[in-house]
Amino acid sequence: MLSFRTSILLLRDVDELLQDVDELLQDIDPPPPGRR
Repeated sequence: MLSFRTSILLLRDVDELLQDVDELLQDIDPPPPGRR
């Protein structure tokens, strides 16, 4: 099992990745107004 600290770092990396993907998706397909 991963150590607590390692899992925290992994979660932070995943969070940053998700934000990058989110920005990419918005560039490709901007969300309609009124969402979020």
